[in-house]
Amino acid sequence: MCWQVGGFPRDKKGGDKGVDGWFNYLNENGRIETGVISVKAGDNVNPNMVRDLGRVMERDGHRFGLFIMKSMPTKGMREEAASHKLIEMQFGGNEVEGKRFPALQIVTLAELMMAKRPSLPPLISPVKKAARVETRVSHQKDSQGSLI
Repeated sequence: MCWQVGGFPRDKKGGDKGVDGWFNYLNENGRIETGVISVKAGDNVNPNMVRDLGRVMERDGHRFGLFIMKSMPTKGMREEAASHKLIEMQFGGNEVEGKRFPALQIVTLAELMMAKRPSLPPLISPVKKAARVETRVSHQKDSQGSLI
């Protein structure tokens, strides 16, 4: 499920301390930051689980958290998510200039299947290809002289 929201899952199973995955996003200073994802696939989901994600965000210093669940959230769950602040980000010359993002958001599987995505700053792919650095002397700029 983490891939569906632009994130990536944890590598290890078990003992996740409330973290099932992460997503990388670009902050207002052009730096990459990390948000946390919690996935609940069972039917026994309650507001305490949303509250726990908020505690994980605070404990680990994440500004954003996504709570992904199978069924529709209850009123108590929506209220718990709404109790977290909105984060305003200023991106100069970008389409999200001055946009406000909910710090903790609940996303259902049905919403993901209908291509509805959470409201987040620009996401950065967890799989990033490194730029090629040419090390051969014969391929360095101006190493072969002029052809004229």
